[in-house]
Amino acid sequence: VWSMGPRPDAPAPTRQPTRAGGGPRSPWRDPSAWIVTAFMAVQSLLFYGALAWLPVSAIAHGMSAQDAGLLLGLFTVTQVLTAFVVPAFAHRTGDMRPWMIATVTATSTGLLLVALVPYAFPGALWVWAALQGLGMGGHFALALNAITQVAPSATAVPAYSGMAFLFGYGLAAIGPVLLGFLADASGGYRLPFLTLTAFGLLALALGVAAANRARARARS
Repeated sequence: VWSMGPRPDAPAPTRQPTRAGGGPRSPWRDPSAWIVTAFMAVQSLLFYGALAWLPVSAIAHGMSAQDAGLLLGLFTVTQVLTAFVVPAFAHRTGDMRPWMIATVTATSTGLLLVALVPYAFPGALWVWAALQGLGMGGHFALALNAITQVAPSATAVPAYSGMAFLFGYGLAAIGPVLLGFLADASGGYRLPFLTLTAFGLLALALGVAAANRARARARS
């Protein structure tokens, strides 16, 4: 006979943190949510900035439009690999921080190399694009993991995700436009990619902070 009641050995449901009115904790008042949101915004800006201007800069340096499209394809495909692999390793080790550092550093290094030495050797730009893609796929997946881990309960995840996506993608959407202004003002693409590199350093600091918050909340 099926029983509608709870199993005797079932763990008691956990109480999720509440605000004064009795509802779930709001992410708007949670510093951890703001840190994760800021990381989501900056790492998304890196992606959309590179997505918009990497092929354009390659064409400006003499690459054909067809090859620039293939370059963008390599940039995208390499992200798929680390988007699946990096979270698995982070879960296995129980600490996102080393993976956050590795992936954001890879992205920032790739951006810097595009800015300074896009053609250091034959095929260099393809290597730099792949390096960026490997980094971006990893830290995007880690950003999604951080959102779920800083949320105080499973039912709070949608609110935390909504906040991170609203501000994250909203701010990231401005990035390609601002980089376009920098390209016009400087007459080239070195300054836009140097600017993206600077945002990469900011993403590194925010990513480590987000990983620390997620680790602390998982232990609490």
